[in-house]
Amino acid sequence: MNLALGAFILTLLFLPAISFRLAVNRLENLKGLLSALSITDSIWVFTVVPIFIHIIILLCFCLFNVTVKFDLILNIIYSNSRFTLNNAILGPDIIKFLGYNLLAIFLGGVLGFMINKLEMRWKLVSRLFGLGNEWYEAFEGDILNISGEQSNVSNIDLVYLDVLANTKEASILYSGILVKYYYKPKSTELDYIVLQRAVKRDLRKEFRSDKPHVEAGKASFYDQHTGDSMPVKGDYLIIPMKEVLNINITYLYFDIPEDAIDQLAE
Repeated sequence: MNLALGAFILTLLFLPAISFRLAVNRLENLKGLLSALSITDSIWVFTVVPIFIHIIILLCFCLFNVTVKFDLILNIIYSNSRFTLNNAILGPDIIKFLGYNLLAIFLGGVLGFMINKLEMRWKLVSRLFGLGNEWYEAFEGDILNISGEQSNVSNIDLVYLDVLANTKEASILYSGILVKYYYKPKSTELDYIVLQRAVKRDLRKEFRSDKPHVEAGKASFYDQHTGDSMPVKGDYLIIPMKEVLNINITYLYFDIPEDAIDQLAE
């Protein structure tokens, strides 16, 4: 019984790392970067984060003279066979300990939220782990920083993509507003992109047989006005990257209220 309780409490002690990871995953770039971490780096995150949070909590407890009977908890963790369980005493102390862990889990989420903000502003995590993601930089407009146009990044209202995709029948040019993109599991390689208000243009080779200069048979050629743009039915278009040949990105800026921009995107 003590052994099971010890394993359970050890799990509680490391829960802040899980809430931290869940909060960090809200930022797509960090989610992709952290998924690509090595086992060593992942262990480092799951060890350092809980230790840091527990140190902060213990310092605050000492400051406000709040006590938790850690000697009682340690006896359970170490599965001390000579330690006798007394429900009358153990109950209130376990409640305090669980409250301590709930606070640690909450702070893990808060720390993850703060890391997201620091990453968005200063690329803190990317620099710490020596990571980079060219897709995030391109789709979020951070690539403009490379050319010194830092003032324009925060003013981007919409990202419009022209995606040249290769299908079995033809090459298709898809155009639309970028709303989401997904990475492959445990990788920074792009898997899918999601477009809204998409249109498509068929770039297949035109096939004609009525050309006057053709002596016999049929002639195939590219029409200079190949394909008309047609709206894609549905709310969202999902394009797998395995079919994509290249992507053209256009950053759109509007001098209109934010609610009007949301209506335009819809």
